[in-house]
Amino acid sequence: MCLTLNVANVAAEDPENVPGMITDRSTSVDLDFWKVTLPINELGKTSGIGDAVEFRALEGLAVPPYFDVKPDSVTFMAPTNGARTGGSNYPRSELREMDGNGNRYEWLAADVGRLAAILQVDELPVAIGKDAVSRIVIGQIHGPADELCRLYYDEDGHVYFVDDKAGGKQEERTFNLVAADGSEATIPLGARFSYSIEADAEKLVVTVTYDGVEYTGTDMLSAFWPDKPLYFKAGVYSQVGLEGTEAHTVGTGQGQATFFEISKPTHDLVRLAGELTSSDGDDAKSEAVTASGDARATDGDIYAGCAVVVTAQQLDAGKAYSAAKERAYKMCESVQEEFSVYEKSLVDEVVDSFFPDAGL
Repeated sequence: MCLTLNVANVAAEDPENVPGMITDRSTSVDLDFWKVTLPINELGKTSGIGDAVEFRALEGLAVPPYFDVKPDSVTFMAPTNGARTGGSNYPRSELREMDGNGNRYEWLAADVGRLAAILQVDELPVAIGKDAVSRIVIGQIHGPADELCRLYYDEDGHVYFVDDKAGGKQEERTFNLVAADGSEATIPLGARFSYSIEADAEKLVVTVTYDGVEYTGTDMLSAFWPDKPLYFKAGVYSQVGLEGTEAHTVGTGQGQATFFEISKPTHDLVRLAGELTSSDGDDAKSEAVTASGDARATDGDIYAGCAVVVTAQQLDAGKAYSAAKERAYKMCESVQEEFSVYEKSLVDEVVDSFFPDAGL
């Protein structure tokens, strides 16, 4: 099983002497499991082209006003003329999920992924043209090329999310967030609110809480998503680009949001050391080594077995414990076909760890 991973095309990682860079800031916001992409190039300029820089080592780092770190908050700002990543027409000041050791981290929907944040949107860019909408993305679940979740805040103060591959037709669909009384939130600029994003093998649930009221949207995952590597993003991804570019919506000004809390992304199943990691967009094949020293099955294959087990747990949550274990073994057989005896034992150990004999 080989997973193709999407990596942003940026001009430089961890440049040492970007003008305006500060290295002695501290904040209560936990940034240990993130990297940041900023709307400037190595010269500190908002170039308007695809040469944005990214920083993996965030301890002490600040690059105001684009990434302004303060004791109790982090402010993200992306101007419409900002530098962009190579794969986008829009600028961003945005975090990307990491493993805490400087490596990109991806997960499958069956692992379960959770992210929460408390923030306020300070400013929106100004979109130009009839029917043009000023909006920014404040949180994402990103896939190899498409997004399972883009959480928007727009000029009317509405918050909603989009799934690029929703439903049987696997097409883009917007999901509104609704309170128990059927109302939708209208959140003014500068007002503090929170959001949570949680995805599992069956569904995506997004909740925004404002003024004591919860607004929720649920998306049942399409067949497109279960085998796709995913990762969280948070910050400001402007949806208004620079005039004269290929951006669908263009305008002026900037998008800005201040985050007071950003949770560490959590997962029910966490990858073991040495499993698939992203590396310049290549198909990363960190191989499991057999007892004889021969490399046969990739860690991705073994990881797929783990994911199958967790899925079996979810499917059989209300059934007999022994039946769940039996089904888990059967569901793993398809990914074990090419395994050596040693490799099969690795997956069997995973099954046994989830369904210990003591529970039978």
